[in-house]
Amino acid sequence: MWKAQFVQKRAANYGIGGDSTRQVLYRIENGLIEEISPRVVVLMIGTNNLYGDFNAGTDEEIAAGIEAVVSAVRGKLPDAKIVLLGLLPRQNDYFGKRVATINTRIGRLDDGAAVRFLDMSAEFQHALGKVKPELYDKDQLHLAGPGYEAWARLMQPLFDALLGGAQSE
Repeated sequence: MWKAQFVQKRAANYGIGGDSTRQVLYRIENGLIEEISPRVVVLMIGTNNLYGDFNAGTDEEIAAGIEAVVSAVRGKLPDAKIVLLGLLPRQNDYFGKRVATINTRIGRLDDGAAVRFLDMSAEFQHALGKVKPELYDKDQLHLAGPGYEAWARLMQPLFDALLGGAQSE
């Protein structure tokens, strides 16, 4: 999916599996994006802060961490537009409610210009805590191939709009 949808736009993927907001913020503040000047930055962060390990946080702390990442990107790349993706739905009511709460808070960062928020929850769940199993791996957390295809399809219009319809960057 990445190659088919985004490589031709000269997109780079800086994501590292298992990252938390704290780790992404650290890398942004320590040179990760110093030598680049993208027109659009896509941020999908916060899901790894939901679980009970050393990255865990309350819903408010997770939203604040995402806000800090957005702020750091804006500070380092003031001319870039940001597509802030909401956390995707999870495998049960507990996580589903948390995701909805966090997405509501970070959705307020959408200013209609420099930062645009995209919540894809409706496309990935039948109801709160009831994900569409055909889009997820068996763990109902990680996306399967069809899930990544849906993700790209849903993000593409906003991504292209922020690029001004350009297909080369």
